[in-house]
Amino acid sequence: MKILKAEFGDGYSQSAGDGMNHIRKVFDLKWDPLTDGQAATIEVFLERHGSTKPFLYQHPRASTPIKVTSEEWERTDNAASLCGFRAVLLQSFVLV
Repeated sequence: MKILKAEFGDGYSQSAGDGMNHIRKVFDLKWDPLTDGQAATIEVFLERHGSTKPFLYQHPRASTPIKVTSEEWERTDNAASLCGFRAVLLQSFVLV
């Protein structure tokens, strides 16, 4: 959420949203355990979108998908050839 806030004397303040889409949904997703192949598939997908090209994501409790990008992800190697994967998805408001 992007909020502009001005503080004045005597405890008075004034707030306003920074732009039309100042409330942005953020999803912190974790998958564990995954095989090497499953983790690689997710990583290749995110790399192909290059943190700038949005893709559709539908939260399990939502009725419609939304456009998101991912600038942050991490693959972790666990024991017995299994992996974990974490990605942060940010709602995108691009028109394309």
